[in-house]
Amino acid sequence: MAKEAIVYLAFHEPRRLRLPPEPVLARGNLKAIRASLLDDEASEYYYRRWLDGVCQPYTRLLLTLVAEGVTFAVNLSGPLVHALANDERDTAARFLDVLQHPSITVVCSEPKHSLSFYLDVGLFQRQMEKAREFLAERMGLVTNVAMAPHMCIDNEIYYALGESGFEAVLADGTRELLKTRGAGFLRKNGAGPVLCTRIGDLSRQLAAVLDAPPGMHFEFRANDIARQVVEIPGDVALLGWEAHLSGDPIDDDRLLNALWQLVKELRARGATFSTMRDILDRLGSGCSVLPLPAIPAVSSEIGSIDFLLGHPVQQRVFGLMSQACSMAKLTENEDVAEIALELAQLDVLELMGRLLISNGHRQEPFYLTPAQWSRLGVEGVLGAIPKTYATFIQDIAKSFL
Repeated sequence: MAKEAIVYLAFHEPRRLRLPPEPVLARGNLKAIRASLLDDEASEYYYRRWLDGVCQPYTRLLLTLVAEGVTFAVNLSGPLVHALANDERDTAARFLDVLQHPSITVVCSEPKHSLSFYLDVGLFQRQMEKAREFLAERMGLVTNVAMAPHMCIDNEIYYALGESGFEAVLADGTRELLKTRGAGFLRKNGAGPVLCTRIGDLSRQLAAVLDAPPGMHFEFRANDIARQVVEIPGDVALLGWEAHLSGDPIDDDRLLNALWQLVKELRARGATFSTMRDILDRLGSGCSVLPLPAIPAVSSEIGSIDFLLGHPVQQRVFGLMSQACSMAKLTENEDVAEIALELAQLDVLELMGRLLISNGHRQEPFYLTPAQWSRLGVEGVLGAIPKTYATFIQDIAKSFL
């Protein structure tokens, strides 16, 4: 039965591509090349919406619940980390202040939310080490807990993070990863880091209820979810979801009240809230072995790596991403390499998966501005994305090689 509980929260806002890419007239001007491919104005617009619509209510939630002894593992994607670090507004400052609380463990993630782990494992390691240094030096947040984008995990990711000095890695306790094993146990392979797995099915139930926009009423039975949590075999219950921007504001009173109700029900059943540090110190030496997959397992919200790479159009774009990073490496120019990694963000392939599967039905405003969407349409977006990478490759070849 799970006795040690910790609430997992993930926050992410992607960089938006400029679709279609604009022609670059000033050859060799990296600022112009980047502006032709990445839409910083759109990214800033949605970041501000995230700040008001997600950051504010979750700051209140975190402040209230840590005061009551609830513990959290909070993952901020790289683009958000950098946006917050450069934001002098009070909302950003309050959010960063609450992350300093000893009951909150900040989970390090890849700075560009990119597929660097699939492109070059050494590059992935350097990116993760860079992210950890940035958190410590710029934001005063020291952590040895990490995860790849969308909780991707395989042998390569696991051992790469261990070699980079991370003590623990988070992944999703999906059937693809665990088979018939329970998600409530800590795992450790050889000299690798401790692997802590989220309880995916109950987390999705919670997300549907707690993060639902106003007007969508779900019956929330905190006692039923709490009972299922404590009945899960194992010592640890990592439970949580990605809090994202939707078209409607978050009902923060409802969110806070529902989660507080769940906390009380868990405590009534003997569960205690512990930090990742406490869990590692008490239970880290008694971990079981878990054979890891050769093909990355991903979060249950994505379902399978095939959702990102299963369609020929996605495979073509991934090939272009890889070529863009290889071309950038040939230039030996760090600024060129940074742009290539920004373009290699996993969100592009996720967007394509949602468009290809849903025929364009999506949760606005996740990836595109309404003007872009209405002007290009589904086929236009799917056609413009490969052009972005082809444009970058051609511009780099002409200007830097």
